Amino acid sequence: MRAAMIGRGIGWLLAVLLCAVLFFITGSVWLPVIGGALILLPAAAALWNRLACRRPEAAVELPSGTRKNRAVSGRIGACFDGFPPMGRVFGTLTLINDLTGETAELRVPMEAGPRGYEAAFTVTTAHCGRIRAVAERITVTDPIGFLPRSFSVGAEGRMTVLPETFPVALDARPLAVSLDGEDAMSDRRGTDRTETFQLREYQAGDDLHGVHWKLSGKMGRLIYREASQQVSRSLLLYWDQSQGTPEQLDALAEALFSVGQSLCQAGVPYTVGRSEFSAVHTAEISDMDGLIGTFPLLLRRRGPEPPETAALTAFGRVFYFTSVLPPDGGEETVRIFLCGEETAEADNVTAFTPENAAAVLEHI
Repeated sequence: MRAAMIGRGIGWLLAVLLCAVLFFITGSVWLPVIGGALILLPAAAALWNRLACRRPEAAVELPSGTRKNRAVSGRIGACFDGFPPMGRVFGTLTLINDLTGETAELRVPMEAGPRGYEAAFTVTTAHCGRIRAVAERITVTDPIGFLPRSFSVGAEGRMTVLPETFPVALDARPLAVSLDGEDAMSDRRGTDRTETFQLREYQAGDDLHGVHWKLSGKMGRLIYREASQQVSRSLLLYWDQSQGTPEQLDALAEALFSVGQSLCQAGVPYTVGRSEFSAVHTAEISDMDGLIGTFPLLLRRRGPEPPETAALTAFGRVFYFTSVLPPDGGEETVRIFLCGEETAEADNVTAFTPENAAAVLEHI
């Protein structure tokens, strides 16, 4: 944009100089009029744009969702508080993939319409994730186009690009046994207040809802009832988003979504999770509607440094999706799905690349 404005400014200056040269050669009375108009028009338009045009209100529209490598149309609109500008109007958009960190910038010429100025733009992405189209600024120029004035705006539209899926022949029988077995809830801490993991003395900071008031009255001191693990929390699909190339993160999303889809089809409930602000945030999944509704939250941003796999042992089984092998190698109950060039000989590691993910994970 800056280069184009400089080019228009040089062209304007050459046109003014040409009028001056021709006037001295020919003496035509029209040449000073033309030269004066060339000088006054951009200056008057720039002054008008500065005094008459006030801060615009902008809006960006995107469809709620789409597929990868599919062109979708969005719209940007702006209306000015005051008089309309004299000259051309442009909108500058920054496209951000919150999952992969990829960015791109669009400069869109806007046309006058019944509701102000608006324009259509096209978005295409090769990777899944949450796409944000942020209207960074609205720029107005004089009719020639080299004296701009920019207004900062903060409107944005959001769109979820869901991952593609592939069939996964997952043997769900061992998972179903662990969900229904006696040890699924009786020997691990959790949040199921209907089942007791252990009784102990109350400690500062414990939730008062966990106090066993009847037993406390008999014992003469506060007794705390520690909850057992919920049955639905026996299997965790955890996604380490802290590292990875855009291609690896895209492949991990497809792997996790495909495995989750296979579990839903097998009737196995599970939990999906990611870390944010040093805590593991989870959501319970029991069917495809729950998986589709939760996945946009997983695609919205990359997480910070992941926890050690030992921090996930509140779950009976963990499927750990990552692009970097964890330093501790994983607990016995952790199965690692590793996307990258790195290979591992451990029995609990399934290694694949963005190119062969579907073939490797076809039977797990």
